[in-house]
Amino acid sequence: TREERYFCAELFCAIDRDPAAFVGFLNDKGKWRNGKAEGPIEGENWETAYEVCFYRDMGRLEISPKRTFDLALFSEGAIILIEAKAHQGYKGEQLKRLVGDREKVAECTGVSEGKIFLVGVHSSKYGPRPETLDHFDVITEWKDLAREFADTNRLKQIFCRANKIYGA
Repeated sequence: TREERYFCAELFCAIDRDPAAFVGFLNDKGKWRNGKAEGPIEGENWETAYEVCFYRDMGRLEISPKRTFDLALFSEGAIILIEAKAHQGYKGEQLKRLVGDREKVAECTGVSEGKIFLVGVHSSKYGPRPETLDHFDVITEWKDLAREFADTNRLKQIFCRANKIYGA
């Protein structure tokens, strides 16, 4: 498959085994950008979520109920929103919405905008422009995740596949 949801579902299961370790990965191995968040990411008792219809669930009817985050991690003092791409790249309109989400999620939750982190995951074959990457606080590639989760050969193969299919 080249379906992004499949790879995100597998990433969700991998992260959910040890969310704090994944946060450590983002802090240590992620490629920090000049986003708006105040890094490093700190938090305890992380809850992992997949295909998050945040605004629908918060009753924010003025925002499309179809607006979905690929993955999210929630702690009491920080939120991580993940936008993942496999066979394609980031789109301009989607990036604008994602940046606006930091403010909207802060309004809904009371978590400071500086503690809402936007994370991008994409193929190493994809060459986003620097201004595209500047929308994110942390970026990483599927090949980095394949190395991070190499203890599970199945996950390593899945994330390597996600990394290879860009443009297919």
